Amino acid sequence: QTSMSAPKTTPDGWTDTSRGLVSVRYTRPLGHSGHFLVILMGATKEPVRLLRGGELTVLHVDDMESIGRVCGGTDDSCFVEAGNTLWRLQVAYNGDAVACRKFKVLELPENVVEWDACWTAAGPVVSTIEDRHPKPDPNAAIVYPAPQRDLTLLVYRPAEGWVEVSSSIPRESECLAISGDGQRAAWRVMKNPIPEEAERGEFWVASLTDGGLAQPLTTDAGRVGSAILSPNGDVVLFTANMSLTHPITTSMQLFVASFPSGKPVAVPDDGCYVQDFDWITTSGEPTTLAVTRLEGVKQTSVLYSLDAIRRKATGAATGTDAKEMAVPIFPCASTSSFGETFLYGSESVTEYPYLLSSSIGKIELGQDPELDDITVSVFEWPASDGTLISGVLAETTGTPITAPLLVHAHGGPAIPLPALRFAGAGATRYPYRHFLKAGYRVFCPSFRGTLGFGDKFAQGNIRKQGHLHGGDLGDINSGIDYLVSSGRLDAAVLDKLGIFGGSYGGYMTMRAMGMLPDRFKAGIAMYGFVHNRWMSLEGGDFTYETEYIGPQEWPLTEEHQASDNLQILANIKNPCLFMHGANDDICPLSQSFVGYRVLTTQGVPTGMVTYPGEGHGFDKPENRRDRDRRALEWFGRYLPV
Repeated sequence: QTSMSAPKTTPDGWTDTSRGLVSVRYTRPLGHSGHFLVILMGATKEPVRLLRGGELTVLHVDDMESIGRVCGGTDDSCFVEAGNTLWRLQVAYNGDAVACRKFKVLELPENVVEWDACWTAAGPVVSTIEDRHPKPDPNAAIVYPAPQRDLTLLVYRPAEGWVEVSSSIPRESECLAISGDGQRAAWRVMKNPIPEEAERGEFWVASLTDGGLAQPLTTDAGRVGSAILSPNGDVVLFTANMSLTHPITTSMQLFVASFPSGKPVAVPDDGCYVQDFDWITTSGEPTTLAVTRLEGVKQTSVLYSLDAIRRKATGAATGTDAKEMAVPIFPCASTSSFGETFLYGSESVTEYPYLLSSSIGKIELGQDPELDDITVSVFEWPASDGTLISGVLAETTGTPITAPLLVHAHGGPAIPLPALRFAGAGATRYPYRHFLKAGYRVFCPSFRGTLGFGDKFAQGNIRKQGHLHGGDLGDINSGIDYLVSSGRLDAAVLDKLGIFGGSYGGYMTMRAMGMLPDRFKAGIAMYGFVHNRWMSLEGGDFTYETEYIGPQEWPLTEEHQASDNLQILANIKNPCLFMHGANDDICPLSQSFVGYRVLTTQGVPTGMVTYPGEGHGFDKPENRRDRDRRALEWFGRYLPV
């Protein structure tokens, strides 16, 4: 559904979402062979690999092009989800020949909400959270508020089959994890059935063997992430921020608590933003915890022993034996070890994803050589009030300093934003590569409000959203000026500026084009919003407005609406394209239609593209490619290279 002409049929090939980079998803040592099973993700149809003697070779497995979740198994195997089926992938040796075979463990029921699995001496253990209520009649009346329906926690063991553990699991249960012995479970329960910006919730736990009493582990956890358990389930680790007043803008930390009701303790308690964590598997047993944190735009990783984590949980230790890694681990599930040899995935602002072995060194993944010309660099500049701001600039080698500059206003705004070369070349949520290959540069500033720079910085745009002086829009504006004043770009670029973004970035695109109507020559606003109160009332999430703007009070004051775009849309005079998912339940579709219709009545070149079946963002490959083709066509028409 569109109000603009169909896209060209021959755009840059980098709008093809099947092309791009590969990265490491999971590694596992294979018994005492010194070899590792490696599972990749991204642009590959053969994700299963064997690392042997420094050589990464393909292990062909039928119907494994699209792998869902991956979790631990035996010394020579792991569990993978593919096609709603749980498979066991097992590596088998025949002399020098190596093969990977798959064995069907079980079909996951259609009503599964969450699942996790492990391998024990008695075979596989699978736990699920299921919705066993009848599916609602699609033609029946929809009633608000929706009736609350509990979920069911189950466990599967080969000798017993499926056993119901509890039929009174809260409806908003997510992210199930079980211990390595299959005895205990932990998960998060969201506070609101409506998607929240604050993502408030609590963590729950249950025994899978002795009556299955499910109970809360935390109270007042604030924003919640995910949880894992120790091998025998005696401790639970989870990410949260324990903030009730600022759950959106307070850094996520790692906590540990004794099962089932221990007091959570931060690990460590230095306030750094924890981006990822997971156990390192050594000969099938987790013995070490890997934690990756974000400091500004830089990722760092540390290791903690299981014993230190247990002492922390019981209060027997105030510190931990943290070991700093030379390069960051990401994702942490990619880490495993055999003896003293660690193997894990890593990447940086100068390097695409690769494998790193502590005994062999760097192992390349065979990235597409056509992406070798893409670079990403980091720089800092002082905002108008002296606050130091960071940003990244993506470009291809040889791009002239007079080339048009596209500003990517990131979403959130409270999101972590590590500086990675992958961002310039990967098929990400907001890809750059088709722009870069077409001759543009892309500038992404970590304006105030971004996570990773401390809570004060993350809270720096509260009641200042979209402000030019001491606000996030001012940070973007000063960053553009710095690129020119520092000599990084030619002054001619100031007449060749475009801007794009999604969610908060869609809001910021409209905001920038309305507040600085002569600066940005073209823009693309994806699933943004024009009015905070309207968005809150239509979508149902009030946490965003409460934290960033203020509590819901009537009548609306001028101060309360100071950050809204509704009144400044009429100031936009340069072309702006709107894109939105038809089923967006966070920033409702109506928000983009308002922007589109204001510009239409003002005679400003505009367009509106809606994608049926899409929510807050575009997931279907065909829609993502259509989006990128239209974006190239839009900037190519109004901001040509």
